[in-house]
Amino acid sequence: MIPGKLRKGFKLVYDITPYEYRQQCVYEYIYEQMKNSNYTTLSELVDMSNTQNVTEFAKQFKRYIGVDPKNLLKKE
Repeated sequence: MIPGKLRKGFKLVYDITPYEYRQQCVYEYIYEQMKNSNYTTLSELVDMSNTQNVTEFAKQFKRYIGVDPKNLLKKE
């Protein structure tokens, strides 16, 4: 299948692009890790995402999860 047709077909069926779907999966995984682990800073989580810095990570996390990640970090 041609990549462009695959992308269009995916978006038609799921109403989201394959890239957005991948990003959503990444941030949902990070969210689960945050709930089940003792992360204390955002910089510890940036490496799991495909973002360049903490600010971009926080923005994307809030976009995909709907919550500011700073509010979810466990306090020591």
